[in-house]
Amino acid sequence: MLLKKPVLLVFAFIVICVHARFLQAGIILSLVSNTNSVNLSANPTQQFVIGVRGQSDVGTQNLFAYTIPVDLSNPIGTETPPGWTVLSVTRTSKFGGDLSTGNLNPSEGDVSMSETRLQTPVSFTTTPETLFEFTVEVSRNSAANGIYNASIVSNGALFALNTSADGAVLPLNQVSFGTVSIEIVGVPEPSSLALFGFAAVSLFGLGARFRKRSRLGIV
Repeated sequence: MLLKKPVLLVFAFIVICVHARFLQAGIILSLVSNTNSVNLSANPTQQFVIGVRGQSDVGTQNLFAYTIPVDLSNPIGTETPPGWTVLSVTRTSKFGGDLSTGNLNPSEGDVSMSETRLQTPVSFTTTPETLFEFTVEVSRNSAANGIYNASIVSNGALFALNTSADGAVLPLNQVSFGTVSIEIVGVPEPSSLALFGFAAVSLFGLGARFRKRSRLGIV
């Protein structure tokens, strides 16, 4: 049975629309770190860098502005993990526009970056490009061993990827998110510290007793 020409035209239009929908450019946001493990056994503090990257999933995607908050956990939705301090935030992208950074309310993340282009947009391709980086310092005195995650807070009021100069926002279903994990090792466990303290006190007491016996001429 042959389809009539109008039916064929409608069918072709539907196929083109569906195909265009699946090829519609979106943004992939990922996080990277210059290390996946921080060992605090030798030094009381260590620093590492986390970067936020953006790329188009297909073709190109234009952005006029973005605001990206990042949460450092565990736990999620609180202040930075114990012993962690965000030292600096540096943009590395080609936006070159207005810039703002800052620490946030705990529920909004731990650090954020905003950049704006008022004239021409920045075109992202499928090649990842680092938008910004931030340096974290971890202190052995108050940190804890474990695996921690850095992730983008997309469900709050701050996150936005603006695709036009009038402030139009890229829908979340067109944004993919990645995370990065960092393992902290080398922090003495409380039981180890207690054992070390007991040993130190014992050695001190033994030394004092030996000195006293020596003064009295006791062998």
